[in-house]
Amino acid sequence: MNLDPLMSTTAEFRAAVADVAHDPLVKGLEETIGRRDAVLAAVVHAASRFLGTANWDRDVCEVLARLGDATQVSRVYLFEGWHAEGCSLRVRVRHTWSAAGAASRVPPDDEIDLAAVGLGRWTALERGEAIHGPLDSMPASERAYFERIGARSVAAIPVFAGVSWWGYLGFADEASDRHWSRSVLDALDAAASTLGAAIYRQQAEAEQRRRATQLAEAQAMARMGSWDWDILNNDLTGSEEMYRLFGFEAGKPIGTSAILERVHPEDAAAVRDAIDRAVHHGIPFDLEHRIVLPSGDTRVIHAQGHAIANDHGERVRIVGLGQDVTEVKAAQQVARALADEQVARAAAEASHRRAAFLAEASRLLGSSFDYQTTLTTLTRLAVPTIGDYCTVDMVGADGNLERIAVSHVDPVKEPLLWELTRWLRRGAPIVEHLRRPLFDGQSMIVREFNDAALAKMQIDPDHGRIVQTILPRSCVCVPIMTGGKILGSLALYASESGRRFSADDLTLAEELATRAALAIENARLFHAAEQATSARDQMLGIVAHDLRNPLGTILMASGLLEEVIDAQAPARRHVAIVRRSVDRMNRLIGDLLDMKRIENGRLAVELRPISASALLGEAVEMLRGLAAASSIELALDAPSSLPQVMADANRIQQVLSNLIGNAIKFTPKGGRITLRGEEAMGGVRIAVADTGSGISAEQLPHVFGQFWQGSRTDKRGIGLGLTIAKGIVEAHGGKIWVASELGIGTTFYFTLQLGAASD
Repeated sequence: MNLDPLMSTTAEFRAAVADVAHDPLVKGLEETIGRRDAVLAAVVHAASRFLGTANWDRDVCEVLARLGDATQVSRVYLFEGWHAEGCSLRVRVRHTWSAAGAASRVPPDDEIDLAAVGLGRWTALERGEAIHGPLDSMPASERAYFERIGARSVAAIPVFAGVSWWGYLGFADEASDRHWSRSVLDALDAAASTLGAAIYRQQAEAEQRRRATQLAEAQAMARMGSWDWDILNNDLTGSEEMYRLFGFEAGKPIGTSAILERVHPEDAAAVRDAIDRAVHHGIPFDLEHRIVLPSGDTRVIHAQGHAIANDHGERVRIVGLGQDVTEVKAAQQVARALADEQVARAAAEASHRRAAFLAEASRLLGSSFDYQTTLTTLTRLAVPTIGDYCTVDMVGADGNLERIAVSHVDPVKEPLLWELTRWLRRGAPIVEHLRRPLFDGQSMIVREFNDAALAKMQIDPDHGRIVQTILPRSCVCVPIMTGGKILGSLALYASESGRRFSADDLTLAEELATRAALAIENARLFHAAEQATSARDQMLGIVAHDLRNPLGTILMASGLLEEVIDAQAPARRHVAIVRRSVDRMNRLIGDLLDMKRIENGRLAVELRPISASALLGEAVEMLRGLAAASSIELALDAPSSLPQVMADANRIQQVLSNLIGNAIKFTPKGGRITLRGEEAMGGVRIAVADTGSGISAEQLPHVFGQFWQGSRTDKRGIGLGLTIAKGIVEAHGGKIWVASELGIGTTFYFTLQLGAASD
């Protein structure tokens, strides 16, 4: 069968697919779909943020930032619109977002007459029509306007709050002559609808509060009564509403004592004092007080009054008004409670964000023991979360300053932050906001650098050029300290964002610097420990090399002495003691070298298939005499049918020797040690169980640590046996653990992997 035509067709098809994949139209479609999906994701985020938001300004700015990132434009605006006198349509910026390196070209709160700037056709936005396109597709008047603000392509999407036009979302692209696709415009329309719904809800809530207050005030106005008090006759008359307010029968004269009896006891003194000043000094009064009606109901009355004199100048009457403001006060209290709740919610959210930020800071700062990496991470973390740019300067051993890390929201400006250190190296004076943290250990906050302060900061024209480019507008600078020693400073600056630092920002910067100091100290201690470990390893190597040669000489000499000294001579016993001491010294040196190899990951094991039963039997035979010498029974409990394991026989015998040797040391005379073996956990599990005194629960987690001793008074080893046993077992791919009960005994377990099946 001839497959050439089929193969040819397949190759052509693949080539065609490859061409399509690289076709600019296909790539453009993929980019459009990606932008649309990103905008829709921002819409979903906006809907979740605006549901019950306590901080509209913060959340709307975050949504604009997400829309800006999704559409990859230079600037995003939220314009509010209205008709001024003469029916001209005017707009102003309510919120704005700018990409890194792009500053807003439309001042906030400035009113723009659309017709006056050449955007007369933009009244179509009120009818729900979007306006979009590159500048070359727009009328000449619109091109002239947008060229002045640096835009090459724009899109305006109307925003409706309910059924009423509210304003529009504006997008400006400085980088390209973009044509806006239908799918992206539809996604932006969804974003505008979400914003409109949130605005409508805000307006509805504000209107509801306004109407409630107006209703309460109207009700209060309707319940206003007038009164006239004849001082000489102590008679008080008033309007029907006044009688009703105080709970008296209309038309009958009332004495002031009857009125005062209705005043709430806690307010009586203030009311009497106001009346006394009016009668005796002619001072008008205006106060709020509570009254208690016969029904027991408490109302709040706003009373105003003044005295009237006769022709002889005697104050004979007091006239005034009384108004029931109970509902007004209740509405005001509700409004205050709502405002307090919103403030508390915003504070709680800010506290949550701050705690999350500091937790993330601790995690990132602790992720590296490299000094430079730690400080670079610090600046990247702080920008743009806290400031627009950040610098970290450290005090060197010679007392000179060294800039260690910088970060800027606009990466293009980061080299300028490094360049500023050129003047410090020349001996130029350090600015005050850096000097105090670095040399006095005091935190500094500069809420705003005005033009005069910026001019004073500049050293020469080159320095001034850099300062004007990075343009600091606000600053917090805090010392990085540990143990009372100043290590350096962390400085955060606000610039393009327009933010101004507060006391809360200063506190956050101080907490961040504290975490940075801890991370730096940890890095220093880590490097010091590494150096100490390296020095120890070098010393171990030297000691092992220098000791083994003389020990070998002693061992050889003692062997020769054993050959020439009579077996019954007393000196023969001393020679045996020397040989045993040499053997013990060799084992100690071997343990130290094994410990070094384990720590460096260079412990060598030669794995071969070997009978597990044979390994255990050999260990028991080798150590039975040692156990018997201590009057301890050493038993084997393992079937002869145990499978083969992958093991280095010498190393496993070293493990068993360490475990059984430890058991012998801590098992009393007449006790028993059992070596068990069984198939388990996908391999062979080996156990060394004794009937000794056991290990306490608080000591169990430490038994495999270096230099651990079961008893502080036990000098029969240096406490490396279990550590080495653990290292050998893990080098075999196994696990080792311990179980113990005081007064019952201890069992050490370890596992070995199965070996290849025997023929």
